[in-house]
Amino acid sequence: MQSIYSRADRKLRSLLNSNLPNSYDFSIRATDEHRSAYPGRAADIFFSNQGKPVAKWLHYLPIYDQLLGSHIGSKVKMLEIGVAHGGSLGLWRKLLGDEAVIFGIDIDPKCAALDGDSGSVRIGSQDDPKFLRDVVAEMKGLDVVLDDGSHIGRHQRASLDVLFPLLGEGGLYII
Repeated sequence: MQSIYSRADRKLRSLLNSNLPNSYDFSIRATDEHRSAYPGRAADIFFSNQGKPVAKWLHYLPIYDQLLGSHIGSKVKMLEIGVAHGGSLGLWRKLLGDEAVIFGIDIDPKCAALDGDSGSVRIGSQDDPKFLRDVVAEMKGLDVVLDDGSHIGRHQRASLDVLFPLLGEGGLYII
């Protein structure tokens, strides 16, 4: 049985453009050209990844350094919407450090197997207010949200409406 993620990915490709890359296309081996074009700690972690695929656009890596740099080594509480293959949870763990509280949410039940690898994983929808509030309560607060979930505007808005008011002072919401 195919996951909803796989079916949605295939449907989007057929509707939009059959040449769209999939998440594995963003897990690349670093060349000297990549390393010089995308310097920084997040890029170093991304390019040296030997584990689960990390699906991130390369030009976001320096932005992650800029936005998350002040949280490195802290007890930051980060929620990532969209776990997929679990590699980005490892990226955040290596970037932010062992003190960080890292949670990921996803609608794909297969992602539950990733719970505890580099963070906690909870299964539910990003547009379910009760689910989101329950996760934040379990986290005991919220400092950073990174929405890399469904990429559907109404889902992003639903998450923003619930989570933004729950951010601690100086919190960061990245979509």
